[in-house]
Amino acid sequence: MFLLVSGVPQRNGTEHVTEIADLCLNLRTRTRSVCLDILPNDGVRLRFGVCTGPVAAGIVGLKMPRYLLFGDTVNMAARMQSTSKPQCIHLSETSATLLNSKTGYRLEQREAVEIKGKGVMQTYWLLEKTTLRNSHRVARTNVS
Repeated sequence: MFLLVSGVPQRNGTEHVTEIADLCLNLRTRTRSVCLDILPNDGVRLRFGVCTGPVAAGIVGLKMPRYLLFGDTVNMAARMQSTSKPQCIHLSETSATLLNSKTGYRLEQREAVEIKGKGVMQTYWLLEKTTLRNSHRVARTNVS
């Protein structure tokens, strides 16, 4: 699992949500055609989890220092990834709300999901980036 972040250490307002959404969409598109010898029939199938919120960040360690992120937002992003489906981009409600305020993204409400340590939560799928006006509204159907 990889953790990607936007808006750290320099804050970027609300642009972090579009930067992460665009990155996820691009990675999903670019990995569709990647095949590995060990998975000749399946290819690479990524699961994405996105959460928006505050984090604590800092350098940890003396011999091998690492820049690490901590906090509930990091945990929620991991939960979104673990409860996602292959080739799907799973958004927390905070991320979906913020991304829905941006033009050009098509979201779909997912069925309520049990999130470890949180209970049942409403989450969303990021389906695509569009160029149509008013296309950022949340659809109320489920991904099969």
